[in-house]
Amino acid sequence: AKAIETFDKITQTYPNSVMAAKAYNELGTLYSDGTQTQKAIDAYKAVVEKYPNSMEAQTALSSLKDIYTENGRISEYASIASKAGKSLSPEELDGMVLAAAKRGYDAGKLEQAITYYKQLREQTQTEDMRLVATVGEMRCAYGLKRYDDAVRAASDLIADSKVGPEEKSEAMFVRAESYYVTGKPAEAVADWQTLSADSRTEYGAQANVRLAEYAFNTNQYKAAEDLLVKFIDSGTPHAYWLARGFILLADVYNKTDRQVEAEQYLLSLKSNYSENEEINKMIEERMPVFVCRCCGNIIRAVAFEEYDIYKCRICNSEMIKTKYSLSDSEYDDIYSDSRKSFDFRSDIFSEYVQGNQFYDNSMHKKRLDEENKHFEKWVYG
Repeated sequence: AKAIETFDKITQTYPNSVMAAKAYNELGTLYSDGTQTQKAIDAYKAVVEKYPNSMEAQTALSSLKDIYTENGRISEYASIASKAGKSLSPEELDGMVLAAAKRGYDAGKLEQAITYYKQLREQTQTEDMRLVATVGEMRCAYGLKRYDDAVRAASDLIADSKVGPEEKSEAMFVRAESYYVTGKPAEAVADWQTLSADSRTEYGAQANVRLAEYAFNTNQYKAAEDLLVKFIDSGTPHAYWLARGFILLADVYNKTDRQVEAEQYLLSLKSNYSENEEINKMIEERMPVFVCRCCGNIIRAVAFEEYDIYKCRICNSEMIKTKYSLSDSEYDDIYSDSRKSFDFRSDIFSEYVQGNQFYDNSMHKKRLDEENKHFEKWVYG
């Protein structure tokens, strides 16, 4: 505050000296550092207007350019610069608009960013800058869920021979995802298939998984399995998507009554790939649930890595392996909601008793009634 007072006094005491021009610039810097943007602009504009031919005016213009670009007020800066006798070149204007677009995109302000990318695409006179603008517009449109706009921008990039392979792959993947979301699976599959030919790229690896997911979701389990086996054997360097492939293959095995193979894949993946929290969560949610015959303790298979998986850690009784798997929210519900807990256990014991060859039919109901009474007492006290 004292520094501001001092420089302000200089501007008033020596208004016609170079000291005043320097003082205005110092005030602009202090206001900028203190996030008083408009006061900083006023200070720099005072230099440009009162001392137009000085070195300090050039410094002030440079500072104004940064402020106006950061705040997306590019036309205002162009007007000030023009009055000061500085006309902006097309390249300089492009650079300012691009900087504003990037700043908005990095800050998650996609609406603002897409406006500048569109402006840049329309105003630029260079092919390279037009491609940069189109890529930015595509990303923003996809992020804003404007899928038709994303498809248009992506298609422009795919059709342009000047676009590099990496940008073209990104555009094709964005287009495929946009097609799929808007109910055009055939078009999405066509793009995924093109990308999947090269699993060495990240988009290629991801496309392989997306193709297999589509086959799985449409009950084409054999096709999904074939796609995944081929992808896993391809030697892709992308560990995350390889792990996603193994998880999806386990889903296929579960759907085709090969639970043992599914569990082996998941446990192996759990042991060998632990660096990604999302993958670990997906594995845990797919592992079978065990329930104790005596105390009702429920636990996922992966939690038994250091224990006897058929013995309950609470009461040491036998645990029954179920056909169920539970998401985190479902798992939490079982423990937090007594009614759900009891219903879940009753379902399990119904299946267990009916499928157990050591009990004859006459004993089934009696056994289940005994178990239910035990759990009712355990749950409700």
